[in-house]
Amino acid sequence: TVVYDLEGFVYSSQMPVSVTVAFAKEFFRILNVSYPETIYRIVIVRAPWLFNSLWSILKPLIPPELLEKISMSGGGKPSKVVQNITPQVPADQVPKFLGGELTGPGGDPECHYAVGPAGPFSKDKGKALLAQGLAASK
Repeated sequence: TVVYDLEGFVYSSQMPVSVTVAFAKEFFRILNVSYPETIYRIVIVRAPWLFNSLWSILKPLIPPELLEKISMSGGGKPSKVVQNITPQVPADQVPKFLGGELTGPGGDPECHYAVGPAGPFSKDKGKALLAQGLAASK
């Protein structure tokens, strides 16, 4: 199970929609073809309303057998967020900032030791890496 926290998703710092759609189409194809048994669930939490618009474009590109493994919820208090995660992940494995019980060293609620940093691609490196990946997959 993979949990994606989309808190702070801002379209202005993302790639153009056409690039995003091309990337997503290839990404979901690779997930479905190469890792069908590896992915149990994908849980998207704290998705802002803007992501819902993008999701409506991406959803038809996702194979049905993969789409049924994806659940998504909007923002909200940690107590609401954790309700969307705990059917798949025990509360003691969910970071405290998402409403779970897990803390890192020194009581770190974001568990920086275990949760990798994420965020928008930087305009210089992310876009170039994406272009390389899309070109290589053709």
